[in-house]
Amino acid sequence: MLSTYIETLNVSVDGVIEEGYIPDNQIYTEIYLNYNGSTLTVVIILSALSLAFLIACLIVIVIYRRSMVVVATNEVYCYSILLGTAIGFIDLFLWIGRPNDDKCDMRLWLLIIGFLLVFGAIATKTTRIWRLWSRSQMGIRTFEGKKIVLIPLLFIWLLQITLLSILSALDWYKVQLVSSGDLKFDEYYVICKLNPNGSIIIYVLIAINSVLVVITAILAYHIRNVSRKFNELPSIGLSIYSVLISGLVVFVLVVWVDTSQPLTQDLFVIYGVCISFTVPLFSIFVPKFGWLYKELQMKGPISSIKTVTLS
Repeated sequence: MLSTYIETLNVSVDGVIEEGYIPDNQIYTEIYLNYNGSTLTVVIILSALSLAFLIACLIVIVIYRRSMVVVATNEVYCYSILLGTAIGFIDLFLWIGRPNDDKCDMRLWLLIIGFLLVFGAIATKTTRIWRLWSRSQMGIRTFEGKKIVLIPLLFIWLLQITLLSILSALDWYKVQLVSSGDLKFDEYYVICKLNPNGSIIIYVLIAINSVLVVITAILAYHIRNVSRKFNELPSIGLSIYSVLISGLVVFVLVVWVDTSQPLTQDLFVIYGVCISFTVPLFSIFVPKFGWLYKELQMKGPISSIKTVTLS
């Protein structure tokens, strides 16, 4: 059973909906996702625990930023993932409760920005490790700087921000009351709904990020055998594959679910976003805490773990 909030209102509504027109001052029932429900309990608890862990990670990284573990990982890389994850979890709460036009826009903005910060950092590190490994295989000892990796990523950033700006400026993603065959005549879903032009932009954004994830997954697969030289590759690989699989599953489920069940589609998106941000956070930072603990116990560099600085 979906977690919904139902409220009877006596309000003036002026607008055409999918199955008719709501006259002025009609009493009707609004249905939307709410916090009071078992279907969202897991997401809320997991989000709260993840945010607490994230704050702990930030404190540890700041305190021990000069340790070998943090230096070898790259401090900016850590901050990017933590900031992106925090934004992603904040975005989750915008999918719950009664939406409005501002919340509709913020859902997309925070989701895209959070994803780009987290996966952009992961994709950058994976690409640089792959280039270092592939050039060493060819006997090339010199290595280009960051620009060759960061410039394409910056272009992807700007392209997606531009598309989101167009979507928001033209109000192509707005709150709407939608009737459905499974509802009573006076019941309406309150959802964020795209118009046809907005749908095209969303499909373009999905395509761009899908290509980014797939390419990064392929590179991670190619460098899987050099994990002994780069202690973070197993956790990075797990993060990439979790985003790839969860994104694919959510896309299939959202397409598969009947459009007359918009709240079910939103639930699938919420769970997919939760998984996509939770797995990278824990898979990347839990091992770091273990390595940092060993370093502190040894009161010096970790000799048993090989690290390569890619900053």
